[in-house]
Amino acid sequence: MTEAAGLLVAAVRELVRDAIATLVSRLVVYAAEEAVTFGAATPLVAEQVGTLVASWSAKIARWVRSLLRSLDDLGSAVRRIERHIEDLKDLLARIRGAGKEAAALHRVKRKGAGPVQLYRMATVRSIAEKYGIDLSGLRISLADPKYRGTCGETRPDGSIVLFVSGFRSEEDLARTLAHEKFHHDELATGRPYPRDRAEFDAFEDRAYAHEDLWWDNQPIRPEPRKR
Repeated sequence: MTEAAGLLVAAVRELVRDAIATLVSRLVVYAAEEAVTFGAATPLVAEQVGTLVASWSAKIARWVRSLLRSLDDLGSAVRRIERHIEDLKDLLARIRGAGKEAAALHRVKRKGAGPVQLYRMATVRSIAEKYGIDLSGLRISLADPKYRGTCGETRPDGSIVLFVSGFRSEEDLARTLAHEKFHHDELATGRPYPRDRAEFDAFEDRAYAHEDLWWDNQPIRPEPRKR
C-alpha cells in the first residue's frame, strides 16, 4: 500500500510537471506572437493566455484533489487493516490462553485416582465396561500420542477423539468418557455445535456439571496405584 501511494504521488507529480512545461511552452509561443505583432495581438494573446492558464489550473487542481481523495481512501483502508490486526491479535491471545488452559486442564484439576492407563482402544472399552458407560453408537478414535492437549474432544459430527492426557489415570479416563459421551448425546438430540466462545463455554460447563455429578454418585472407584 505504501508503494502504491508512492507511485500515485509520483504519477501526479509527473502529470503536473508535464502540464507546467506544456503551459510554459505555450506561453512562450504567445509571447513570440505578441513580439511579432508589436502589441497588436495583445487582446487576443491575453485572452488565450487566460483561457490556457485557467484550463491547466483546473486540470492540475482536479489531479491533486483526486490524489488527496485516493490517499484519504488509502488511509481509511490502513485504519481498517489496523483494526483487523488488533482483532486478530486479540483472537490469537485468546487462543493461546485457551491452549494453555486446556494443556493444564485435568478432569479433577490434578492427576486422578488410579494407575496410568495404556493408550489403546482396548483400555477404553475396559474402563467403559467397568464404569457402565455405554459406548454403542459412539465413534471413538485415539489422537497422535505426540499431542498432549485436552483429555478428549467431541467434534461437530459427534465423533470423539481421545488424547494421551485422558489416560493419565483410571479416574481421568472414566471422567473423560462420561464427559465426551454427554457432548455426543447432546448433539444427537439436535442441539447445535457451539458457534462462538460463549456457546463453547456453556457447552463445556454443562458437560463438566454432568461429569462431576456422575462421578460423585457412581459407586465404583479406581484400582489403587501400584507402588
